[in-house]
Amino acid sequence: MNIEKAIQGAIKQDRKCQHFIYMKYAPMLMSVCRRYSISALSPGDILQESFVSIFKYLDRFDPNKGSIEGWMKTITIRTGIRLSKKYNRHSLDIDMVVNLPNLDADAIDKMSADELMLLVENLPEGYKQVFNLSVIDGYSHKEISEMLDMNESTSRSKLSRARGQLEKLIVNQRKKIRAI
Repeated sequence: MNIEKAIQGAIKQDRKCQHFIYMKYAPMLMSVCRRYSISALSPGDILQESFVSIFKYLDRFDPNKGSIEGWMKTITIRTGIRLSKKYNRHSLDIDMVVNLPNLDADAIDKMSADELMLLVENLPEGYKQVFNLSVIDGYSHKEISEMLDMNESTSRSKLSRARGQLEKLIVNQRKKIRAI
C-alpha cells in the first residue's frame, strides 16, 4: 500500500489504512514524544494523543504545503507541549544563576547522541522544552514564544540557561568517565 492510498483510506476511517500509517510513522514520532515527555506523562501517552489528532485532522493535510512526516511531527510537538502544560506541576526559578566551567573543545564529540539526549532529558522541564524546540526542532524564539505562551526574551533566557546546565552536565559526565 502506498502512503497516498493509506491517507485517503484513513480519512474514510479505514482501520487497515490507519494501522498502516501508524506502523510506518510511530517509530519516528516516538523519538519526538520522548523529547517532550515529563515524569507525569509518558512518551506513549503523547504518541497516542498525537495519533488521535492526526487521524481527526488528516483530511486537512495538504501535500502541496509539505510532507506528511513534517505535518505529523508538528502535530506531535504541539500535542507534547499541550499535554506537558496540562500535567506539568513544576515551576522554574528563572533568576537562577549558573556559573559554568568551560568545556573541552571535543567533549561533545566524544559523547554518543544517546548519551547527549539522556543529559538533555535531565534538564528542568521548561528548559528542556525550549532547548528541544530551538536546537533539535529548529523553531525560532518567536515561534517558541507563541507555542509556549511566553515572551521571546523568556525563550532566549531559557535556552541560554538550558545550554549552561547542559554544559555543566557534560562536564560532570566527562569527570565521571575520567575517574573510572
